[in-house]
Amino acid sequence: MKPASIRKFDLFYWAGVGVGLLGAALTWDQNVALVDRELDTAGFAMEGMGSTAIVLSIGIGLLINAALWALVSIMRIEFVKWIILLLSVWGAISLMQGVVAAPAVSVATGILSTILTFAALYFLFRPDAKEWFAQKRDAD
Repeated sequence: MKPASIRKFDLFYWAGVGVGLLGAALTWDQNVALVDRELDTAGFAMEGMGSTAIVLSIGIGLLINAALWALVSIMRIEFVKWIILLLSVWGAISLMQGVVAAPAVSVATGILSTILTFAALYFLFRPDAKEWFAQKRDAD
């Protein structure tokens, strides 16, 4: 049975992902227009390419998030928490750099998603989580 900290990690981690998806949904039209403009500038103008690129990037992002979550929460591979931490710090820095140009809704959901992700990470460093990871190592 998972300890309380790992269950809270699961909850906060997926809440952060959900808020990120909500932000993407709320700014869908703006994001599609931006990607279409960027693709047009780069010489790749094709009808519907922006929405396809966004759907693909969201899908890849979900797969990465699911894989990282599974490696920590199911397979109990402790060092992956450091990978999540590094990616989260990088994401927070990227968010701060994009605050000026991004729509307010996107910034707000990005900040909330980042806070939820760091809250999830906090639970991976709690004593009961460390013991839970250590039990897996001992069993191996």
